[in-house]
Amino acid sequence: MLAHFPQAAQVAEVFILWLPRRRQLRAQHLLRRVRLRRYLGRRLGGRYTPVDAGPPAPPELVVQTSLLREREIEQKADPEGYFAGGYLGTLMLLETVERFGFDLSSAQAVLDFGCGAAKNIRLLRGVRDLRLVGTDVNSAQIEWARRHVPGVEFHVNELEPPLRFAEDDTFDLVTAASVFTHIPVHLQRPWLEEIRRILRPGGYFVCTVAGAHHIHIQLSYATKAAGSWDVFQTREEVLGSCDSMFEVLDYSASESTQDTLVLRKQ
Repeated sequence: MLAHFPQAAQVAEVFILWLPRRRQLRAQHLLRRVRLRRYLGRRLGGRYTPVDAGPPAPPELVVQTSLLREREIEQKADPEGYFAGGYLGTLMLLETVERFGFDLSSAQAVLDFGCGAAKNIRLLRGVRDLRLVGTDVNSAQIEWARRHVPGVEFHVNELEPPLRFAEDDTFDLVTAASVFTHIPVHLQRPWLEEIRRILRPGGYFVCTVAGAHHIHIQLSYATKAAGSWDVFQTREEVLGSCDSMFEVLDYSASESTQDTLVLRKQ
């Protein structure tokens, strides 16, 4: 019932926070899995069949993917905490891009740029006739995903474009969660041009960038580096780097996570 009513689901999320830590993670995992699966079922009908998410990435790979506060590391590496984040992140991304006209039911190909160990892209494996592709500069993440996440096509990319596996006008949707927060500024425009190249006309690109809240968290003394660059840009700098290549549909600031940018290939 909760998955059909966004407000009820939000109330449930708040209630869950009062549970003991172990029960909290399990409840978040179960609720968010139901919410995502029902969303996909309503949008896709018989084209979607739920598929088991598979194993979580091991802790040594989880801590490579983001800048974490020390107390977050155990939670992020916990199997239920790991997938609770994946289910919620995937649902929020799909709901966001849908508001601006993206139709998953007609999509043929989705790319997760900077996919890590495929925490998000693997959750769409139950969609029939949808090509799923993940790419990452970290070869250890990709090697693990190839062994443990069937049904997704994986590639290792270089620090600079191009994506040699991707032809022009290939993807309906490209996502990049917490990726442009780690790409050096001088490489961001070349990567935006490359993503525009591989998107179909009218295709969507959704990425996250470090907003004011996230910058505060990242600059805290209590964080653990992920072994990569950390890039901080103003809203004006972000928009200025992409508005000549894409139609900027939305820039949503967040008080709890990174900001979200929704772009469309004109």
